[in-house]
Amino acid sequence: MSSQTREGWDPGVDWGEPVYLRSSFFGRADDRAALSAMLVDPSVRLVTITGPSGVGKSRLAAQLYLDLRASFADGVVFVSLSSVRDPELVLPFLANGLELREDRDAPVLDRLQERLDGKRMLLVLDGFEHVLSASRAMTDLLAHTTGPVVLVTSRAPLRITAEHEYLLAPLPLPSVEDTRTPEALLQNDAVALFVDRARAVRNTFELTEENAGAVAEVCRRLDGLPLALELAAARTKILSPQALLSRLSNRLQLLTGGPRDVPARLQTMRDAIAWSYELLTPEEQALFRRLAVFVGGCTLDAAAEVGVGVGSVPRAEPGTNSHPDARGTTITAAEQFNFPAVLDLMSSLREQNLLAREIGPTSEPRFRMLETVREFGTEKLESEQDAAFAAHAAHAQHFLRFARAMRPYSTIAASRTHLNLMAADDANLRGALTWFDEHGQAAEVVGLVVACWRYWQTNGMLNDASHWLARATALREDASPPDRARLAIAAAELLMIKGASADANQAFDVGIPLTRATGDLFDLASALLSHGASLKYDGKYVEAESQFAEAFKLAHQIAPPDLQMAVAGRALGNLGTVARARGNLDLAKFYGEASLRHYQDPAFDLAETSALGDLAELARDQGNLHLAVERYLAVIERMGEEYEARILADVWLGLAHVAAAWGQHRKSVLLFSAEATLRERVGFAMVVPADAATAEETLAVLRRTLGEAEFSSSWAEGRGLPIAEVAALAATLAPATGLPATTSPVGPVALTHREQDVLRLLAVGQTDRQIAEALFIGARTVSWHVSAILGKLNARTRREAVEQARAVGLV
Repeated sequence: MSSQTREGWDPGVDWGEPVYLRSSFFGRADDRAALSAMLVDPSVRLVTITGPSGVGKSRLAAQLYLDLRASFADGVVFVSLSSVRDPELVLPFLANGLELREDRDAPVLDRLQERLDGKRMLLVLDGFEHVLSASRAMTDLLAHTTGPVVLVTSRAPLRITAEHEYLLAPLPLPSVEDTRTPEALLQNDAVALFVDRARAVRNTFELTEENAGAVAEVCRRLDGLPLALELAAARTKILSPQALLSRLSNRLQLLTGGPRDVPARLQTMRDAIAWSYELLTPEEQALFRRLAVFVGGCTLDAAAEVGVGVGSVPRAEPGTNSHPDARGTTITAAEQFNFPAVLDLMSSLREQNLLAREIGPTSEPRFRMLETVREFGTEKLESEQDAAFAAHAAHAQHFLRFARAMRPYSTIAASRTHLNLMAADDANLRGALTWFDEHGQAAEVVGLVVACWRYWQTNGMLNDASHWLARATALREDASPPDRARLAIAAAELLMIKGASADANQAFDVGIPLTRATGDLFDLASALLSHGASLKYDGKYVEAESQFAEAFKLAHQIAPPDLQMAVAGRALGNLGTVARARGNLDLAKFYGEASLRHYQDPAFDLAETSALGDLAELARDQGNLHLAVERYLAVIERMGEEYEARILADVWLGLAHVAAAWGQHRKSVLLFSAEATLRERVGFAMVVPADAATAEETLAVLRRTLGEAEFSSSWAEGRGLPIAEVAALAATLAPATGLPATTSPVGPVALTHREQDVLRLLAVGQTDRQIAEALFIGARTVSWHVSAILGKLNARTRREAVEQARAVGLV
């Protein structure tokens, strides 16, 4: 047989021995077992391994060629089709692989039937995607023979009746837990493959604590694709893993130089992907290029909108075969789509494994390109400047509309689903923002920033939020009046979150009149809720109560009904926290339970969890520590991995107090430390003054009880605890032997013992510094206690607080 027909084979071994076997094989134990079981099943005649470029289909098929020799008594034959371009030559090529003599008088199918019929053989046909129209020949072969089983590798299925498709996924990516030690990391198949191939080019290569993180990230950035990992590992002959990682922004230029004795398509990632791209129709290629604008995937509707060109790129006029883009440039007919056409094209791209299908937050499908594939698509798209502009414009406009639709639900933060929908498209939202900014579309920048602000806030992305709020503020003159008002409120909320309550309240005094002027009742109610929260954190409980009460009244004028219920529930919950801060626990219970009743709809999962956390705090104040812990643990369980940082921090703070009350001093420090670390990490500094004062006092007691050394070591340990371990720690809390399971509740309007001490010293005219020295506490703690006292007594000044305290016999 000619050298051309033996491309991908080593002439020094028997025909049928794949060259891929000359490298070691890693992982795929489950895939090997599943495929082996399928291939030895008497009812199975044809199995097709499908998957994206570089996923390792050929290497796995070669391994199965070895694994199953003993299972097929009449032999196993491996035939590479990489050099075959004419579908009519597939059966002749197979006949040559079986070393059948040519016979011009006998059709090839007859000769194959004579050779294979009744034989227990495995025929491995590698690289079928370029000859898919030969699938009919496979049907004929199977119909005319009994016994042989065919294993095919292809980037797309053959789509014939006898076929059993097996979609091969990339190698599992290393998790955070995998990277704790090099030894643990090597248990990951992607990492093991990378290290093995690195040692093949540099025998001194070792996985160390210094480079393990970089190796793990390289594996993640390359999506666990074996071919990409092998090509990247070859670069370690010159580059360290850290240097390699820093150069992955241009994968396709880096991932070259594969072995010369494998098919050309497997020598570079660009060639591997191009092999698939060239098989697409012009319409499929056009949509593939446009889909490259999506980072992290997209929904079918988003793909259709960008594919159709809705937004910046209008549809073609009836009777024409082209239309102008946003700058008047003509788009070819191949780049005009309608929704049914896009659906068909998406199905085709998915079938050819250029798109991966995933399940989104609402069980709707999402479609994603592997990043290396997307880079190839981006190259193709950017080579056509006008088409690239149109695609990016349509992408940005789609996500502006999407974010605006999500904004009310992310603002009220009642549903995790809406936040998850935004999280699924986080990279796309950022990409749209950057594109608008780079193209001078100021109003769109402001609109998208205010639409994303609460999503960023709730998910603890305050660095990004601060950057874009500053950028939007610089562009606010070009924004619409409603967006300028929303921007003013967002800026005030950021100050509140960072703990600058006084500055935040001044900012709210500017933003709320702007919001009233827009006439948007939802925006006004949510702004009042935020202003009330800021006043509450500043210890101004009376003013806070007024804001929450107005928000509650407005709630009943808001549409649709789900937002009405969410706003009303939030207002009631906040009225409850104010009542609790003022010591009126009966009223706090009334508001808290009323708030919870507003969230019976499963769609209000996040708001319900927050309300349950408030009731846990109330139970702790009432001295029912067992009930408080039960509720705290329920909050943790309901949030799972999709936690909201503020709620979780409040829960850990409450549990820390319970642990201290139950004599579990070390656990209490661990929880206090984890809570403080979480707040630092996400940038939330908001704590009600009374709670902050109580926490500081409890910590002081813990420090004295444990001693400085044990306290410090426990604090350091708590800072490094993963969230899952903190949850496990919380579940172990129980009263120490001899300690009561409950504590004395706080009276209805009474002050805590420490607040009473502070009030008595205030009554004799002592300053914060003098009070701090007398009580052996910090001056900041005294200030927090004073704020709490003023709020509970409805007093605006210290003198007024002392007068009211004397009037009711507190001093």
